[in-house]
Amino acid sequence: MKKLYNYIYLLAFSTIIVTGCQKEDDLVMPSFEQLEGETWTKTDLDIWIEQQLGIPYNIEAKYRWDKNEVKPNKSFIPPDTASVREVFNVLINGMIDPYVENVGSYFVKTYLPRQYVIVGSYEWNSNQTITLGTAEGGRKITLYGIRNYVAANDQGLTRQLLHTLHHEFAHILHQNIMYPKEFKTITGSEYSADWNNLSLAEAYQKGFISQYSRSNPDDDFVEMVSIMLVNGKDWFEALLASDKTNADSRALLRRKEAIVRNYFRDVYKVNFDDLQNSVQKGINEGIF
Repeated sequence: MKKLYNYIYLLAFSTIIVTGCQKEDDLVMPSFEQLEGETWTKTDLDIWIEQQLGIPYNIEAKYRWDKNEVKPNKSFIPPDTASVREVFNVLINGMIDPYVENVGSYFVKTYLPRQYVIVGSYEWNSNQTITLGTAEGGRKITLYGIRNYVAANDQGLTRQLLHTLHHEFAHILHQNIMYPKEFKTITGSEYSADWNNLSLAEAYQKGFISQYSRSNPDDDFVEMVSIMLVNGKDWFEALLASDKTNADSRALLRRKEAIVRNYFRDVYKVNFDDLQNSVQKGINEGIF
């Protein structure tokens, strides 16, 4: 990610990225039904999206090509139509339903973005990383790399997608009401723009839950939220009990965990343990 430090853009935009070795994508274009411009014939997929997202939550889901939704100086392709329902099923079962189950549909209607845009290819960055998703102004989330996504075929990619969704939504939550400033001081001296040159093993040893969480406090906070939700409480406890962490880093991660749990409880009346269980239930019942 290229982090935007200009104050206005810092409030309006957030991204999640991962490290990777840049390569030439196999740019196999999807069928022209996704490149029809501003008018098209409504399909069964469009009707399903309307019934699952539009009517109950007033959410718009865009998958047809629209050049205005992506950066004009980079190359992108739309997703394969067969992947679209898979992606939005993960959104519904892995994020929307868990929040509805724990705090009701009003919370979803109030805080979830009103628009989701999916893009077939990744956005490659100059530092050899890829952008997985962006959140814009609390109203829109864009998901990248969905070209040939099939949930049943790759559990890792599905968890990555769900991680991206929870990461971006957590940005929207803290932009609405900021997390306690104490969080920024816990590992304050270790944040670095050079985060992608730090291994995951080194990140754990320094009190971070991922490499990317070292990039800045905001992304550290939302990485804690998203990874704890998607990987579950048992995974987090196992990490802290393992030799991947040490006494100092365990204490740092415990402090961050406590702030996350208290923030969700005090600000949004969400029991984080129950939310974790609901996300894990969605995972274990086969959305992946």
